Amino acid sequence: MSQDRIHAALAHALAGCQSVLDVGCGPGTYLNPLPMERKLGLDAFPGELHEVEAPTICADASVYLPALRADAYDAVIALDVVEHLEKEAGLALVAEMVRVAARVVVVFTPDGLHVQDEDPTEMGNDFQIHRSAWTPGDLLGLGFIVQLWWDFDYGKGVGNGRGGLWAVAKKAGS
Repeated sequence: MSQDRIHAALAHALAGCQSVLDVGCGPGTYLNPLPMERKLGLDAFPGELHEVEAPTICADASVYLPALRADAYDAVIALDVVEHLEKEAGLALVAEMVRVAARVVVVFTPDGLHVQDEDPTEMGNDFQIHRSAWTPGDLLGLGFIVQLWWDFDYGKGVGNGRGGLWAVAKKAGS
């Protein structure tokens, strides 16, 4: 149910896009079904990249994104990524995503604190630890339209139970 909801929301948000960069793509859960011909998965942890059906790069997004030209992809998405970074690093990542996207940026993250202090996949991926809490105001302040998915179930972890934040920023002319 939760993945179906994200797939449907992505299809709507990315309508008309011909290329997409998935930052923190993991095993390609959301990238694989996207219909674009030009797709790239980017993740700092190599453990699951073999499941991605698109080209992938194992790299730190804070290093890789600044090397890309502005408007390099129609869409840039980061689903369940920014909470894994310290807040300042997450804000810098979102700014780079906006720079690299020609048309639309999509961010999805828990609303508020969702404690996850170990890797739930048990793959030894320290990137799975949650290091920051995000609120609608954080993303509204960056120019995103934010929907609170209060009923979104994050499963493992301890938190405030407020659900998820679906945030979309469209660039002028998109």
